[in-house]
Amino acid sequence: MVHGLPDWGLRGPKSTTYGLDDLGEAVARLGSPVVWDRRGDVIRMESFGDGAGSYVTLLSGLGAAVHRTCGGAHTGAYGLELIGGSTPNYYAYVSVNSPAPVLGPCGFEAWFGVAADTQAIDLQLVYLDGTHQLEATLRYDHVAKTLALYTDGHVWAVIDAALSLNTRLDPEHVAKVVADFSTGYYERVIIDSLSYDVHTHLIDSLGFVSAPYFWGRVRHISTAGWNAAIIVDDLILTQNEPVSL
Repeated sequence: MVHGLPDWGLRGPKSTTYGLDDLGEAVARLGSPVVWDRRGDVIRMESFGDGAGSYVTLLSGLGAAVHRTCGGAHTGAYGLELIGGSTPNYYAYVSVNSPAPVLGPCGFEAWFGVAADTQAIDLQLVYLDGTHQLEATLRYDHVAKTLALYTDGHVWAVIDAALSLNTRLDPEHVAKVVADFSTGYYERVIIDSLSYDVHTHLIDSLGFVSAPYFWGRVRHISTAGWNAAIIVDDLILTQNEPVSL
């Protein structure tokens, strides 16, 4: 878990410089991937510029594939192309994992493209607390043009029934889901310029005995018969998220 003082502040005498109450803009201008939503404390960040040992991938279906590409990225030289299978279960996904943080409000942000033959894109945040698997998943269904949350009882709850994202291979869209794993409720969702207050929705929970663990996952699901391809980039896991919109 992340502890310690911030690298900025207003404490202590300064005779030649002024203290700052926020360095977010300076860090963004220097190339940080954390630009769209700067709330929360970053515990994992993946921009696919290092070795493949820092993330996990899984495929399902004929023609499904995952590979790094310099053909499109949000920051840096590389993004990760997710090509969904043309047969069940039609997906390719990438996960970034972390030791379990302090039980509380956490977030997962990712940049992604949308293909004409995309069925759906999921942002999944999973917390294994030792006795339960707590899952907070945001789904954009490109065919149905809906945005939904995976809620308690394994039920999809639509939070926007008319959302249509522009289709493009490059990661030109961004989404973030925030859930409080100490209360069992979602908190907020961001997708591009839109924000949703979702604090009345329960996250999904089921009994699952395991060592505590934490991960964020982007899953790209292709429509049947097609190998839809998108590029994802800048996967960001956070803790200590504020619980207001």
